[in-house]
Amino acid sequence: LAEDFERGGYSLKRLMSTICRSSAYQLSARFPGQWKDSYTKYYARKFVRRLNAEELHDAVALATDRPGNFAFGAGTVGMAMQLSGPAGEREIRHFMETLGQSDRNTPPRRIAGSLLHPLVLMQSPVVAERVLAEDCSRVQQLLDRYSDDARVVEEMFLATLSRPASAREQEIAQAALRTNRVEGAQNLQWALINNVEFLFNY
Repeated sequence: LAEDFERGGYSLKRLMSTICRSSAYQLSARFPGQWKDSYTKYYARKFVRRLNAEELHDAVALATDRPGNFAFGAGTVGMAMQLSGPAGEREIRHFMETLGQSDRNTPPRRIAGSLLHPLVLMQSPVVAERVLAEDCSRVQQLLDRYSDDARVVEEMFLATLSRPASAREQEIAQAALRTNRVEGAQNLQWALINNVEFLFNY
């Protein structure tokens, strides 16, 4: 990799492209067969890791199709990963700090799981306001676009957890939408973001 970096004229773009195209980078966390610790050094699978604060904020923004609104230079950006340091309103700062955001003056904190993490996801306006069927959110777009509740559920699962819903998940979600379509869809989006799967990179 170092030799290829040199041959490419020290182009970071080429380096990142080479890494992303590699089989090691594209591995799944799933491993066919029985895993042995001795396989670790061979990059035989990806290791699951928890999303950091900025990644989690941006994952919520992408899942709900409601980006943030951060001042950056003379303009604004929608993603926390585009920023050079902590920014945003009080609610967003609290959300990010609770999840371990670094202030760039100290090394990033590698914090273990905490009861505060699920609590901030369940109660923070950063999530609660984005799951509502308003302001062109994903929930609103899906409800407006599809009359088929099964399609709404499937699209929401794909956009949030990057996988299709199981038969049981479809059944429960569709029952919620039949009771109250808007409220059911909002509750489903909130539940998917608060699913443990959402917190990790596989």
